[in-house]
Amino acid sequence: MNDKSLNIFVTSQSSYVAAQSDPAKLKFVWAYEITIKNDSDDIVQLLNRYWLITDMTEKVEEIHGLGVIGQQPIIKPGKQFTYASYC
Repeated sequence: MNDKSLNIFVTSQSSYVAAQSDPAKLKFVWAYEITIKNDSDDIVQLLNRYWLITDMTEKVEEIHGLGVIGQQPIIKPGKQFTYASYC
């Protein structure tokens, strides 16, 4: 087993989408952008995603799936992959 650090960094940025939200009906839409940066010496690939979402009523939802936005990106050393979506 290799003990070196993976040096893969994930950052996120989110924003509230008021135009598509309806607070009276407890509908809140958020847009987000995720960046995955590969600072390792290896080529990596994002195969799966897992989200654990807790809403304001403490309802918990788990999301599992292949890749992100229909892709399983390969990220070369020193490169990054960015995608945007909403919930």
